[in-house]
Amino acid sequence: MPEKPRFLTAFAIKRSYLMSHGWTAQRRSQVYQALLDQCERMRYGPRLLGSDPICSLENGLLKIDWSPVDDVLPSYFRRFDVSQIVPAQLGSHDKFVRWNSLLGMNYQGADDLEFQHVWVQFIQQYMTHFRQKGLLDKMLFIIWDEPYAPQYHDIRVAAEIVRREAPGLPIGLFIAQYAEALADYIDIWLVAEDGIADLCAKLPPGKRKWLYNSGGLNNFRIGAADMRGYYLLAFRQGIEGFLFSESNHVDLCLEKDGRFHNLYPQHCWCYVTQDGSKVYDSWRQLLVQSGIDDYDYLALLQEKQGSLPDWLTDILPGFREGRPDFRLRTAAEWNILRVRIAGLLENPTPKAP
Repeated sequence: MPEKPRFLTAFAIKRSYLMSHGWTAQRRSQVYQALLDQCERMRYGPRLLGSDPICSLENGLLKIDWSPVDDVLPSYFRRFDVSQIVPAQLGSHDKFVRWNSLLGMNYQGADDLEFQHVWVQFIQQYMTHFRQKGLLDKMLFIIWDEPYAPQYHDIRVAAEIVRREAPGLPIGLFIAQYAEALADYIDIWLVAEDGIADLCAKLPPGKRKWLYNSGGLNNFRIGAADMRGYYLLAFRQGIEGFLFSESNHVDLCLEKDGRFHNLYPQHCWCYVTQDGSKVYDSWRQLLVQSGIDDYDYLALLQEKQGSLPDWLTDILPGFREGRPDFRLRTAAEWNILRVRIAGLLENPTPKAP
């Protein structure tokens, strides 16, 4: 298999969720590193660098200390392929919150001229910093998290400033479904499962598609094959990656009498012992790893032959009535499929299966 998967993943591992167990700072650091090691071994990425720039405002000038980020950039990108810097995410749902909390200010929204002065400085420094590092293409510049207000006014105003001050910087958005009103403002659409079929049908050429907070990982009533099938769906539909807002909510996964009680399974995929000395894999992580491998098998075959055979294309997932339509229903069927693909990779002209 390739050293790094071709499919992008950003499944957040958050340091903040390690604060509630009473661990020492040294133990928290050990657990965090163990979680990153787990990500690398499972071949998925953790989305966040684990450190953010330090922003301060003095006499109207925005100062950004990038050293906490720069300290971890080399090791992070040796292991993983994509990340997100939090200050770019201006708001959550319909609340304009980020820069007020960062700077202790009371900006009223994107129309606030004092905010715009700060935002312009941040955009310019962000663009310059990551371009000089040669990492601009590896950064997800997410401007908002799950907006609901149909006018999307703050997003449009902030995005227009990005277009003017940092041409070429792709703008991303977490959202439930594709919104025509933002078609000219957003380059990377991170859309939930209920909206992914509509996104694939409507998104203009040149825009990028991601599946957000889904991919079967948040639904425990579906079969294991379906979870892996989301990665084959991504391959067929040109979906660039999957992003999950958090995956290590270990403060709600408690160990008692040698058993783990996961009270928030949608957002906790790993199991850490009460003393933090051991991190265990979950069944879902193994399925994620298998799905990522499935995607690579298809990518390797397409690279080798130039296209996929019709018998394989015909059984890759599509959409039906706005939902993913999985043609194979068991993990065993996917495994048989991979054996066939391996045969094609080893022998370019085998007999038809």
